[in-house]
Amino acid sequence: MDEKALDAKVADEQAPHGLERRFAFFSLALLVLLIFPVFAVANRVQPMILGLPFALAWIVFWVGVEFVGVILFYWAEYGRRREA
Repeated sequence: MDEKALDAKVADEQAPHGLERRFAFFSLALLVLLIFPVFAVANRVQPMILGLPFALAWIVFWVGVEFVGVILFYWAEYGRRREA
């Protein structure tokens, strides 16, 4: 491997992809959805969803969204790395 290609590879590994900022924003947005005052929108018992009070269904839904989001961020970070 020539020096120019090696420098490009090192620069690519060290360059921030912005993925960390997106993940931080994603986590912060979900946190805001689960705490006051935004949670006040969902803080009620009716309607019941799958036998759960609405507030609990709201929390379960957003935890599920976060689970899927973390998997996608993991895939975006580590899934696109190539074996050298």
